[in-house]
Amino acid sequence: MTRLAILALTLLLAAPANAQIGRLIDRARQTATDAVRAAPTQATGAARTTAAGAAERATAGVVLAGTPIEQPHAPAANWLTMLGSRFYEQRGEIGFDRVAMLFPRSTEPQGTFEVRRADGTLVGSQAIGTATLSSDRVFADLGTRSRPTYSGPTTDGAYTYDLVVDGQLIGRIPFTVRTLAPADAFSGGTRYRRVDGPWRTLGYLAHQVDPDRRPDLIATVWLSPAELGGRTTRVVAELRRGGTLVATSRETDVFPTEDWSPRDLNLIKPTSTASATHTFTLRDMEAGAYTLTVRAVGGAALRTFPLTGLAGGIAPHPRSALDHQPRHDFLTPRSAGLAIYWLETP
Repeated sequence: MTRLAILALTLLLAAPANAQIGRLIDRARQTATDAVRAAPTQATGAARTTAAGAAERATAGVVLAGTPIEQPHAPAANWLTMLGSRFYEQRGEIGFDRVAMLFPRSTEPQGTFEVRRADGTLVGSQAIGTATLSSDRVFADLGTRSRPTYSGPTTDGAYTYDLVVDGQLIGRIPFTVRTLAPADAFSGGTRYRRVDGPWRTLGYLAHQVDPDRRPDLIATVWLSPAELGGRTTRVVAELRRGGTLVATSRETDVFPTEDWSPRDLNLIKPTSTASATHTFTLRDMEAGAYTLTVRAVGGAALRTFPLTGLAGGIAPHPRSALDHQPRHDFLTPRSAGLAIYWLETP
């Protein structure tokens, strides 16, 4: 273990539990490389290096750069990091930095970040210029060598944000853009807003993957400025088993920002008080049907997710199966020290 990894572990253990998992969630959105995290339990027999140098994968006809790696599953994008890519409303540009993938087939993944119209027309792209692999070679962080954005879209319509690696489409985020005309001469000009996409329908529950730590559950949703009415909104999460409230969260302010903003809500038991917090953990889950609702305090529900509880667990989303196809729709169940249980509105 490097000195940097040891230092990171020391700081991590010293942090308070809630702050610690909050930082883990932030890092999970940004990167999948973590020298001190546990590898996915389903990815055992992990990546093994084969012959050195470039090699050709006959089935795809693609020449791999670097050293080939045997993997237990086909390559896939880390959707959590793709959803976290920033969209710059004033320029209509998307940030390509800090996107990660799983199960790279070589030590030097080659490919492009692409944006296309719904009809497949290429709007802009940049080549992958950097790749940093995790110690077990299950994850890789991908970046560009140049300014990590593209120009466009500058017209209304449906688009996709694609990640193509070694000739394969391994990640695709569909989204819709609408141009917003300036209200007056002092409003800063035309803006471009992602008004729709999987941020509206997806959320997740997460906990740390560490046998020495309690698996406290945190709910995460993405909220848009339009949903918040352009003003600060106080929200709360409610988890029910059948009609019984089994967990909630502290009321939390959400500030309207550009694009879709992730909001993390620590789940606590209804027995919690202002001075005593009783966290709700994965171990508190029971077999049965649950509903997670995120609502504006005193207002309507913003998100409602059905989920299936197991004894001490949560049933995974079907798209989190490690062999899920199509590959570009795969929802990673693990990212940077966190177990991820994806949720989707009906």
